[in-house]
Amino acid sequence: MQFLSDVYITCPDCNGRRFRGKVLEVTHKGKNIHDILNLTIDQAMLFFKDQPKVTQPLEPLVQVGLGYMKLGQPINTLSGGEAQRLKLSQYLKAGHCGSALFIFDEPTTGLHFDDIRTFLTALQGLVSKGNSILVVEHNLDVIKSADWVIDLGPEGGDEGGRVVATGPPETLAKSQGSHTGRFLKRVFSRTRRLPHPKDRTVTTRQAGSNNGRRISIRGARAHNLRNISLTIPRQRLVVVTGVSGSGKSTLIFDILFAEGQRRYLESLAPYVRQYVKILERPEVDSVSGLSPTVAIRQRFSQAGRRSTVATLTEIYHFLRLLYSKLGTQHCPGCGRMLTAQSQEEIIAQITNRYARKRTVILAPKVAGRKGFHKDILERAFQKGYKEARIDGSIKPLSKGMSLSRYHEHTIDLIVGRSPSRALDEIVSDALTEGNGSLILMTGNGEEEIFSLRGICPSCGIGLQALDPRLFSFNSKQGACPRCEGLGRIERPRDRTCPRCGGSRLIETALSVKVEGYSLWDLVQRPAAGLQALLKDFSFKGEEVLIAKPIMAEILTRLSFLNRVGLSYLSLSRSGDTLSGGESQRIRLAAQLGSNLTGVSYILDEPTNGLHARDN
Repeated sequence: MQFLSDVYITCPDCNGRRFRGKVLEVTHKGKNIHDILNLTIDQAMLFFKDQPKVTQPLEPLVQVGLGYMKLGQPINTLSGGEAQRLKLSQYLKAGHCGSALFIFDEPTTGLHFDDIRTFLTALQGLVSKGNSILVVEHNLDVIKSADWVIDLGPEGGDEGGRVVATGPPETLAKSQGSHTGRFLKRVFSRTRRLPHPKDRTVTTRQAGSNNGRRISIRGARAHNLRNISLTIPRQRLVVVTGVSGSGKSTLIFDILFAEGQRRYLESLAPYVRQYVKILERPEVDSVSGLSPTVAIRQRFSQAGRRSTVATLTEIYHFLRLLYSKLGTQHCPGCGRMLTAQSQEEIIAQITNRYARKRTVILAPKVAGRKGFHKDILERAFQKGYKEARIDGSIKPLSKGMSLSRYHEHTIDLIVGRSPSRALDEIVSDALTEGNGSLILMTGNGEEEIFSLRGICPSCGIGLQALDPRLFSFNSKQGACPRCEGLGRIERPRDRTCPRCGGSRLIETALSVKVEGYSLWDLVQRPAAGLQALLKDFSFKGEEVLIAKPIMAEILTRLSFLNRVGLSYLSLSRSGDTLSGGESQRIRLAAQLGSNLTGVSYILDEPTNGLHARDN
């Protein structure tokens, strides 16, 4: 699923409630734990108003404008702005002491205007506790609400890196040479600054010769900064602004934050420092008055023989995904659809067919994946497994065992041997460890797969679970072994591969079908014909949740192929047979199909190789 975001399907056992039935029977004021987690934070404040231990941790979330969120909302569904404010809320707790320096990088990105006001109020609350806040920001509402503003510029790049103006927002608005001041002046003519909380009190702490009231930077020279020196008031809301490229991020992150991080790492014990990368000292003469810091911050060549129109446009990636998730497996021998089996039926087949043969029963764990796989081997060893077939060889398992990181490995655990009186238990364990599949290997090396997912009713052949790599002709798992995924044989003469028929895939991949079509059936069609065919595909039930985003991506890319005049090309067409004009338009179609907006495309003589009509 690396090409699309995850598709989540409601759990059929708990119906999305996450808890067992016995847990949901426990209630408080008529609500079980699922009901409570469905409350918004504002609703929870009212529901638990008589329980301060519950409401106190929720108050900071209300302060940063997250009262509308549900208590049980998953973290991975939060927007960038929500995630920033959630992180900020932990520092607004009543027990959190002041004197810290917070650094924010454009924290208002993605926030509504009303949310910005709530966010600023929360920042002022931090300042009132004695903390210092530095904000890199362009939003004028934030700038005008600051206690102190540092404007860098006057322009970007080589013309930037200087301090244009510093002071309260009103002072900056009067500065003649400040671009920010000019726009800030217009804002002040319409609205006033956000007032500070009436109970705002600042506790100063001794910190160096400047009495802890200022952060002093002397001789900052990183990137385009021109040996600048400035002081930043502590325990105030400070905004750093300026045109793009003027040096804002350099000053705040490459100088101030980097120095804070470096000092923190240097304060660690020597034993700890040996495991972390010690940062270099920033290009600055001195930074004084620096308190602990917290930063909250916001990717013409000829195609080769292994490329096809489908891979160049990324349509093939999504077709692989479609077949691995929704494909129906058929027997490579007779073409019949595989039928599901129970564990008892698998045991009966093994008993009847292999009663007098010595066999080894294995559980497939890893198939052609790179990595150490230390965790898998360690867990197997702890469960009591003594041996595993690793890359074709049976090896004993040992504590701390690992494999070569950069080589592909296949790991099958040896669960047991038969004949055995404990065959039922061996098969059960093998199916559990093998995620519903097991491998039975005879003494002469022959293998047969048994799977809960399906087996051929005629031939008795079982197949492993589908994987996107099975449909990749650039992968060992999917490429035809005769032509190695090229679809053609060169010797003694160049011809179509007799084993795969030019499809480039192994028989197992070709036997998987969606709506009665194999993957090879689809990619042989021209783009226009394939688009019309796929529009007639229909899916039912939970299949719709998986198929909908995949089909949308495929149809969008096919549409762009047709729009750039390539509707006649079949998706299986090899990349090295395309003309220059076709290659140009395929690359353009791939970019148009990426669904990016606001992009500036730079084309280098795009009409080369095109007929006047194609222009």
